Amino acid sequence: MKFTIKDIAKKAKVSIGTVDRVLHNRGEVADKTKKKILSIVKELNYTPDVLAQSLASNRNNKIFAILIPENSDGVNYWKLPLNGIRQALIEINHFGIKADFYFFSLSDEKSFISQFEKLIHTNPDGLLLSPFFRKEAISLLQHCDKTGIPYVMIDSGLSNQKNISYIGQYSYQSGVVAGKLIGYGLSETDEIIIVSIMELGDNNNHISRRIEGFRSYFKNRKLIINEISIKDTDDKNNILDSLNHKNVRGIFVPNSRAHKIAMYMESARLKDKKLIGYDLTNDNIYYLKKDVISFLIGQRPEEQGYKGIMSLFNHIVLKKEVPLDQYIPIDIVIKENIDYYK
Repeated sequence: MKFTIKDIAKKAKVSIGTVDRVLHNRGEVADKTKKKILSIVKELNYTPDVLAQSLASNRNNKIFAILIPENSDGVNYWKLPLNGIRQALIEINHFGIKADFYFFSLSDEKSFISQFEKLIHTNPDGLLLSPFFRKEAISLLQHCDKTGIPYVMIDSGLSNQKNISYIGQYSYQSGVVAGKLIGYGLSETDEIIIVSIMELGDNNNHISRRIEGFRSYFKNRKLIINEISIKDTDDKNNILDSLNHKNVRGIFVPNSRAHKIAMYMESARLKDKKLIGYDLTNDNIYYLKKDVISFLIGQRPEEQGYKGIMSLFNHIVLKKEVPLDQYIPIDIVIKENIDYYK
């Protein structure tokens, strides 16, 4: 049974206000009365209602700033964490939590800086962000550290920062997993191609860590691993020339754009090559079900967005401790199990 302050007051034959003063050590209460109340508290195993206390002590609205990439035709991944963010905001709406959204372009560091500067001027109570551009994020987050704005990172983490928490995959290890998947059945004379998207650049932290982990898996094997950089505007035939070599048996795309390579492979009828990419976007799922993509590595983006907001809420409103690293499982998805994933 859940006991309340009212129950304690009734049993002690004192007012609710007297019990409140004892519990919060406020005001003068006779020692005899104080001891009696504390004895009843212990007897009833009373614990305060944390949610009710938080509602009472946070009557002023809290503003969370959300800084994430905009959704686009080329990368529709970001609508998924946005769904999780919005679901969390609905659940904590009665606490007076409001959110301001700031979206930046994946191919434009300047848009990231511009949006960050806009949100900083609003002096938010908390910040949820994807630090997509490593150098710019490290520099700009120093302002949050100086002004005491707590922040949570999702999707991509940065080391040696003062964030409350990081929610996402262990990027290096997910690259190792991709390496092991693609390496099954390959001989020492086979070749693997890593396809990098030039628009995303070398400044992206989690993609570079995936590639690093992928390469590490093959450090004791003699397979040839080459890396090519492409743009959306590149000629399809030039890309296919790189992929169509007879010794190329594996293709690794360390982001959510594996479907673009799959489209080229299907058109050229390249069926003897393993293609591995990331994220359960509609385009990727389409080619996974057609066996053009062999494996997708899922990272539960909706869960990342949801946990990001709830981590800010727990830290700022409920004053709870939040884990520094909240790693998301590395899901290995194939045609045969894709229908069991949300």
